[in-house]
Amino acid sequence: MKNARLNRVLFVTFAASVDIFFTFLSVYIADLLVSGIRLSILAMILLSVLFFWMESALDSKFLRKKTS
Repeated sequence: MKNARLNRVLFVTFAASVDIFFTFLSVYIADLLVSGIRLSILAMILLSVLFFWMESALDSKFLRKKTS
């Protein structure tokens, strides 16, 4: 039980760090292409929403496997 919880924490932490890296990378690239702050803010919001959507889907999949 402890090991499964630790694995889940490590997985979520790794997924979050990868998402943060690619979010900042994509915002930096978008800022280089179009030097407007609105596009950068919009890209950051969109990618954050997509990450939380993906994380909730992974959490529900993990919980389904855990209960079955």
